[in-house]
Amino acid sequence: MNNVGKYEKIPFPKGRELVIDVVSLERVKHHFPILFELDVSRARDFIRKYKLETGKQISFTGWIAKCIAMAVSEHPYLHALRHGNRSLILFNDIDILVTVQKQIDENEIPLPCIIRKANLKSVYEINDEIRTAQNQSATTHDMVLGKNPWFTRIYPHLPKSIRYAMGRILLQNPFGIK
Repeated sequence: MNNVGKYEKIPFPKGRELVIDVVSLERVKHHFPILFELDVSRARDFIRKYKLETGKQISFTGWIAKCIAMAVSEHPYLHALRHGNRSLILFNDIDILVTVQKQIDENEIPLPCIIRKANLKSVYEINDEIRTAQNQSATTHDMVLGKNPWFTRIYPHLPKSIRYAMGRILLQNPFGIK
C-alpha cells in the first residue's frame, strides 16, 4: 500500500544550482558567522522618528548596514584581508553585501546586492540602493558573477567541481570582482 499521496517530480532548476554554489563558496570567503541578541527598540524609535521628521521611510536592514559600515571604518582591521604571507590589505571603502529576494522564472531567489562605499553614504542612500535592487528585474544570468555573456551562458552547464574551483579563484583576489 502506497501512503505517499500525490506529488509532482520536477527537474532541479539550473538557477537553484547557482544559489547553492554561492552558499558553498561563502564557506571560503573571509568572514565569521556570529549569532547575538540585541535590544533594537532604540533603533526602531530612531527609524520612526526619522520618518516623522523627514517623511522618508528607511528600512531596518539599511540602518544595520550603515551601522556596520561605520563600525568597520572606525576599526579597519575588521575589514582587512591577508594577501600572501607578508601583507595585509586595508580598504578605505566599506562595501556591504545585502541579500535581496527577487522573482526569477516563477521562483523567489536570494541575490546579492553590494552597497559600495557604504561608509560614505547616508542611511537613506543605502536604503534607496536596497529598494532599487529589490525592484530591478532579474534573470538567471544575473545570478552569475561577471558581465561576460559567454561566461553567463556556459557557467550553469559546467560541472559543480569546476564552478566551485572558479569561484574559489575569483574570491581569492580581493580586486578581482567589481
